[in-house]
This record gives sequence, structure tokens and C-alpha cells, in this order.
Amino acid sequence: MGRTQIPSTTRQGEHQMTTPTIILVGRIVKIKKDGDLYRAGTTKNGKNYIQFRILCSNRVKNPDGSWGYGVSCSRTCEAWNDLATHIQSSIKEGDEYIIIGNESDERFEDSSGVTHYTQKVNVREAGPSLRWGTAQLVNANQQAGPRQASTTPAMAPQAGSDPWGSGGFDGFGQPAGEPAF
Repeated sequence: MGRTQIPSTTRQGEHQMTTPTIILVGRIVKIKKDGDLYRAGTTKNGKNYIQFRILCSNRVKNPDGSWGYGVSCSRTCEAWNDLATHIQSSIKEGDEYIIIGNESDERFEDSSGVTHYTQKVNVREAGPSLRWGTAQLVNANQQAGPRQASTTPAMAPQAGSDPWGSGGFDGFGQPAGEPAF
């Protein structure tokens, strides 16, 4: 009654075939079985992992003019090491995320001996969608807090430093005039 991962690569002759990279854009949802947002932990070898679900669905216009959800799919996503730690401290239920990874199939038997198959995404990259909100990146190697845009004004060219010999910028990034040719 254990899970067996079906290899995502198969050897045919001398050529190695791998699963294609997929990109998912969807909302983080709770795991059906236990209602948790994610499962996370550390293996015996000290590797961090996280499993979470993403629900992808298109918005469609209904015949009556209202908007609703079209066909949807959900996938279990799995990440390891630092990426798992970063995802765990970032995701919230309902957040829209972009996931890049490779799909793999997993085979398992339930308690009655019936074999089931499921698909899982091995996450290589993950980040919030900025379509409906903003985000601030906190570099994991720095403890100073979120990275913010500089508040120092851009330096305007100094008078006399114009390579064209005249004009320059008016201090707002606009040309002060065309150079004489």
C-alpha cells in the first residue's frame, strides 16, 4: 500500500526522453484529504519538502453575459530544499501562483488493493502572479527585509557633460532640445 513513482524519463534506444516543462497559473487550495493548505517536513537525510495543490481554471463569459469558471484542473505540486522552505513561508490559500515544473505520474494502492494513478508536478520555480496584486521579494540570504525600489532620485546629467555639446535633459528624462548637426 505504498506509493511508487513512475520514472519521468524512459530510455528508448540511445535517446533519453523526459517529460516536458509545464507552466501552471492558478490558485493555492487546500489538500482534499486532510483540509491542510500543505504538507511539509524534512526527510531522514535532512532535505526539506512541501506538497501543495494548485487549481487552474479559465474565466469564461456565460451566455447570459455573466462571468464564471470554465474547465478546471488541479495538481499536487512538490518542491524540495530551499525552494520548499520559501514556498512554505510565502503561500496563502487563494493566492494566485505561477508554477513551473515537470509532471510525473505516481502509482499507489488503496486499502482495498485497488491501484490508482495520480499526477504530480515537480516544482522548479514558483512565484506569485502579479496580475491582481503586488509582491515584495525578500532575499533569503539577507535579513534586512524586503527589497524596495530606490528612493534616491536618478542623477540628471550635469551641465557641460552632454556628449552632443548642447541640450542635455531637463531633469525629468526629456530631451531639452535636438543637438545641432
